[in-house]
Amino acid sequence: MVLKCYRPLRATLSKASRYSDKRPIGELSDPRPTPEEQTISNESFERVRSAMRQLPRAHREVLLLLVMGYLQREMAEVLGKPLKSMGGRIRRARLALKKSMEEQNHEES
Repeated sequence: MVLKCYRPLRATLSKASRYSDKRPIGELSDPRPTPEEQTISNESFERVRSAMRQLPRAHREVLLLLVMGYLQREMAEVLGKPLKSMGGRIRRARLALKKSMEEQNHEES
């Protein structure tokens, strides 16, 4: 039991140390995105939003709950669906979003 709790903690700590900035505080750069980064972020957001609009309602609901941080158990309760079916629903929704975004990219090319 202790080992099960330790593994995720160890993984989290190792990720945190890997990405931590070890420069002195005076040398840290402004954490806000540059205007270019913000524009790219906004464009990406709009592409995902447009692709999401094309999905069936069931897929949109699953993906939105997933992005909001709901666990599969919680998603099943909210949607009134069996817990056992949530993994498949999530997978199908992700694949549908991927396909929608690929079609969108193909149309832009």
